[in-house]
Amino acid sequence: MDEQNRNPDASGVAPPAPAVPEHPSVRYETRDASFRWIIGLIVGAMIFAAVAHYAVLRFFRSYDAYQATIKASHYPMAGAPSTRLPPEPRLEQLDRLAGVESGNVALRQEAKESVLHSYGSVSDGFVHIPIDRAMDLLADKLPARAEGPGEDQAKRQNGLVNDGESNSGRLLRGKTP
Repeated sequence: MDEQNRNPDASGVAPPAPAVPEHPSVRYETRDASFRWIIGLIVGAMIFAAVAHYAVLRFFRSYDAYQATIKASHYPMAGAPSTRLPPEPRLEQLDRLAGVESGNVALRQEAKESVLHSYGSVSDGFVHIPIDRAMDLLADKLPARAEGPGEDQAKRQNGLVNDGESNSGRLLRGKTP
């Protein structure tokens, strides 16, 4: 049957093509969307995205370099060992190996004791005198309580042992060793 429709009839004229159904109230709106504007918006968005990505990438690279300079070690590893000692306080072994005597605890104690046993300059209205001389000057001038024979028993009754050391508030029970 298809062949009959395609072939011209005996008069040699082809039959008319079937008509496309058209409704008069339905039509195509040419102003709704333009292909050029859609493509333009997509291309514009891609260009904006590329610029934004480039800006972010540049920021991260510059910030990475900034962080590297901040976090750089103050003591980078050198080709040869450093002869400079770290600042005080340092380990005694380092001072011993370097031959520095200021790190020796005994020497520091001797230096402090020599200050105690010597005269010093005036500072803030005070003069430094040797400790032995100061104790001699204040020997009988400082107030002190005299302990009587019954004072030890009073301490024991109040729960104190060994001249007032704390016993957590407990009372004595019998003799103490």
